[in-house]
Amino acid sequence: MDEMTDRDWRIFREDYSITTKGGKIPNPIRNWKEYSLPPHILEVIEKCGYKDPTPIQRQAIPIGLQNRDIIGVAETGSALTFLCHFYMPTPVVWNQIKCGNSVCVCDYRIEDSDQGPYAVILAPTCELAQQIEEETIKFGKPLGIRTVAVIGGISREDQGFKLRMGCEVRA
Repeated sequence: MDEMTDRDWRIFREDYSITTKGGKIPNPIRNWKEYSLPPHILEVIEKCGYKDPTPIQRQAIPIGLQNRDIIGVAETGSALTFLCHFYMPTPVVWNQIKCGNSVCVCDYRIEDSDQGPYAVILAPTCELAQQIEEETIKFGKPLGIRTVAVIGGISREDQGFKLRMGCEVRA
């Protein structure tokens, strides 16, 4: 990463349509292995079939790993739900990622690390909430991250039971 100049990074961001605002923004990641992610995270990324980071992941992950706030805007299907997993293990007080009509609010505090949820993902439709739950389970289950979708049309008792059992992510 050190061999790239500011101009190189500017071109890289343009190539991936990444725009940023703010100060001291870290450079985006070019690939998964470049950022020294823990081996168990890299293993899950590979098993989930995430070959290359999406543009929002390329820029948001380095920001999240610096424990900074972020508002990221991207199209549905650009793996924003996946990003919450990078924010949960860090002592971030408040992170918000906005995606079209969905808002992913990742809230984590070290002092309440035995409680949860740490991420609340709001979706405009039941179908999208269920899709978010499926994707979050796919990535989170191997890491011990539990997800519960709370939606209309499903038994309140069943959903309440799942919530009482505990979860780290609520959709």
